[in-house]
Amino acid sequence: MSVIGVYGGSISSFVVSGWMLQEWKWPMVFYVSGIVLFIWTCAWCSVVKNDPFDDKWISEAEKMYIKRELDNEARDGEELEYPWMDILTCVPFWIGCLCKFMTGVGFTFTTMYLPQYIKDTTDTDIKRIGYISVIPQICSVIAMPLAGYLFDNIRSNKRLSLTNAHKSYACLGLLMSAGAYLVAGLWSNFTICIVCVSLFSFFITFVVLEIQVLLLDLAPRYAAFMHAIATSGYTLANVLTPITVGLIVTSKSRLLWSSCFFIFSALYILVALLCLKFSSGQLQKWANYSSTERGDEMKKMRKNVQLPNK
Repeated sequence: MSVIGVYGGSISSFVVSGWMLQEWKWPMVFYVSGIVLFIWTCAWCSVVKNDPFDDKWISEAEKMYIKRELDNEARDGEELEYPWMDILTCVPFWIGCLCKFMTGVGFTFTTMYLPQYIKDTTDTDIKRIGYISVIPQICSVIAMPLAGYLFDNIRSNKRLSLTNAHKSYACLGLLMSAGAYLVAGLWSNFTICIVCVSLFSFFITFVVLEIQVLLLDLAPRYAAFMHAIATSGYTLANVLTPITVGLIVTSKSRLLWSSCFFIFSALYILVALLCLKFSSGQLQKWANYSSTERGDEMKKMRKNVQLPNK
C-alpha cells in the first residue's frame, strides 16, 4: 500500500501543476512544490522514530512482533556482512533488477512522452492531454492493492509454488504490457492510445509488486541492499529512455513514434522469457544464516582442508 504514494504524487503533480501553470505560470509551481516538501519533511522527522518502542502509533502486539523478528535476524552487536560474490552471481536477483529496469523504461516513456505522442499523431488539444495523462497513474493506484491482495492470496492458499507465483506475476505483467504497447503503436487513435497506455500502467504495476516481494523472498537479510541496486537500474532507465527516444523520434512522424512502442514491446517479451527461464522465489542458501554462522562454517571448512605434504 505504501508504494501507492508514488503514483498518488504523480497524479497530484499533473493536476495541480497544470492548474497553477494556467493561473500563475512556472515560478509558482516550484514555490508550492518546495513548500509542500518542506512541510512533509518536518512531519516525517516528527512522526518517524528510530525505535519501534518509541512510536506511539504502533500497537504493543506489533512492537513485540518487530522485536522478535529483529532478534532472529541478528545478534546484539553483530555486524552484518554482505556475501558479495553470492549476491553478484545470483541469477534470480539480476532478473529482478532487469524487471525493475524495464518498469523504469515504461513509466518514463509513458510519463514524459505520452502527451507529446498524442499531440504529434492525433492533433489533440494540449489542455485535454494534460488532464488525460493522469489516467494511467490512476490505473496504477488501482492495480497496486489489487495485485498485492491477489499475490498474498496465492501464497497463503499455496495454489502455486513460490517460484511459479513469481514467474506468473512477472510474465503476466510484462507480456500484457508488451501487448498494450503493440496496439498503441499500431493505431494512433486518441481513445485507443489512452486505453492501451492505461492497461500498460495497470499490468506493469504487477511487475513492480513482484520485484518488491522477490527480493524479500530471495534474501530477507540483504533485501534493502539488493533493492538499492535494483532501484539504481530503475534510475538508469530514467536516463537512458529519453536518450533512446530522442535518437529515434527526430520528427513528428507517426512511424518513428510507433517504432519506440515496438522496440519496447520486444524488450518486454524478451525479459518475460528470461523470467520464465531463470526467475525463482526460493530463499537462497547464502541468505539462510547469519554472518556469525557463516564465519563459523568457513572456519570449519578451513580446518577440514588437508594441506599437501611438502
